[in-house]
Amino acid sequence: TEAETERIRSSQTAAERALEAREKAHRARVKGLEEQITSLKEQLHQELRKRQSFLNRSLVNGEEINALRREITDSLSFVSQDPHGLDPVLLDHETKRLADIHEPPVRHSSPTRRTLSPSIALRSMRAAAAASPSQLGPSSPSSRARASRPRY
Repeated sequence: TEAETERIRSSQTAAERALEAREKAHRARVKGLEEQITSLKEQLHQELRKRQSFLNRSLVNGEEINALRREITDSLSFVSQDPHGLDPVLLDHETKRLADIHEPPVRHSSPTRRTLSPSIALRSMRAAAAASPSQLGPSSPSSRARASRPRY
């Protein structure tokens, strides 16, 4: 009858309103979760950039440490192979050169990686160390040290 039809219609309207309210609540929850996902992704990307930056700095620092080790090893090798014994002028020159290593290294930037500049002077130092004193010509111990160990 008519009363029953009205009751069913009223019940259906109430059910539709409840369903719409639930859908609205679910949409709001989904939107909140999507915003949270976006925020977490941004945090993750930021952490990844920080980690990559740390790794790059660590790589550069490791290269600098290795370069320092090579410089010290080369200097010790050069001084220990001096045919004139432990020449005080040569020792003083090497001491000053090693003290100058504390200055920040010259770097070349590239889009992918920063590295220490190549040591051309190291090759010329090795070549000069391999040359005999007669090939270098007459010189004082002081000029011998300067000629064989160019400054960087």
